Amino acid sequence: MNDIYNKFKSTGGIQGRENMRGRYEREKHWSRHWISNIREIALRLNREGMPVTVRRIQKELNLSEYNLRISDWTLIKILKEIKFRYADTGKAQNFVETQDIVMWREKYLQERKRVRQLVEKGDVYEVWLDESYCNQHHVAQKSWYREGDTVKRGNEGRRWVILHAGGRDGWCGTPCVFEAKSKSNDDYHDNMNAQIFEDYFQDLCESLLERGSKYQSVVIHMDNAKYHKRVDGLSRCLSSLRKGELKNWLLLKGAEPEQLEKMTRKQLYELARDKPEYKGVPYVETIAANYGFQINWLPPYHPTLNPIEEAWGIVKGYVALHNNGKDFSAVKDLIFKGFEKVTKDTWTGLVHRTYGNEDAFIEKFRILTTMDINNMIINIDTDDEDDDENDDENDNEGYMEEITFEDVIEIRDNEELEDEESDD
Repeated sequence: MNDIYNKFKSTGGIQGRENMRGRYEREKHWSRHWISNIREIALRLNREGMPVTVRRIQKELNLSEYNLRISDWTLIKILKEIKFRYADTGKAQNFVETQDIVMWREKYLQERKRVRQLVEKGDVYEVWLDESYCNQHHVAQKSWYREGDTVKRGNEGRRWVILHAGGRDGWCGTPCVFEAKSKSNDDYHDNMNAQIFEDYFQDLCESLLERGSKYQSVVIHMDNAKYHKRVDGLSRCLSSLRKGELKNWLLLKGAEPEQLEKMTRKQLYELARDKPEYKGVPYVETIAANYGFQINWLPPYHPTLNPIEEAWGIVKGYVALHNNGKDFSAVKDLIFKGFEKVTKDTWTGLVHRTYGNEDAFIEKFRILTTMDINNMIINIDTDDEDDDENDDENDNEGYMEEITFEDVIEIRDNEELEDEESDD
């Protein structure tokens, strides 16, 4: 290698070797003389269970001792030439969107523009909360490899469960990171319970209150995990109750015994879920209310409406890049260093991107927001002296006072139906 470097330093190029005809081939770019090293590094890392990335190959090559560096673009070109490809080893999962999810999303988005306007005025601060996890052998999903190569990945190993929250000013409160005790192959959900989450949530609300008066009005967004929604007065959420427990709960809330006698477990749950007088209040809503805060429940299967999902990607990407899978406690240290990579400016950008995703959903599904309704208010002329018209005006005033948001939705749907019929 020293001979190659000295030749390059003196001439600025590397002379090609003689071919079979005794002529010289054109000079090759000096980086091509490291092809075999690049190949061996990629093969070895895959066998050892480490992700093969351009940055990691650069580090393993260690050309800095020769005062050289292969550019990322050149290295990618070389990898492709020797039949490596960068591919995702994970599996994508899809879901069928139910009508319940559609309605949930619409209800969630109806208020968003109004709340965001209050955010811009400084009257409201928004926080997004979520859980994630990180295994001892967490490495990147993609790697450069060839067909037939041995690509080894370690077992998942022990697992850290992570709770954290953040807003446009950065991370909020103190993260909760603990070792999972369950041996389940599922993610963090089997290792969480309502008590752990509620203790963390109490501390989070306390820290938000201590930040100052500008955070007195706080909206906290979170998903619908069962341990988030333990009902005050119950040991867990409604969806986890057995048939007898549901029946006892409904009786406690004033339901008639005859009404419940022949109902199935599914019917009992739907009754408890859909009737406000039977539903109960999630305990975390009570905690939030004690601080003057509000909880906004995210629609299921909508990660683009939660900016912390991308924050997790940054944190876990940092872990994957530096983790060797040998030291479980080191993974926790990498998680906390990963938090530092998601700066205040990063969080601000993630929140603004989420706002853009909200607007895209509102436009795509033609969702009528509360601000749209406010813009639809009709000003009635009260200067007309005609008594009959004044009487009509008074009647209209009464009608306008009684109209609801659902009425406006129905009017909109009827107008669309009439448009379709006229087109036919």
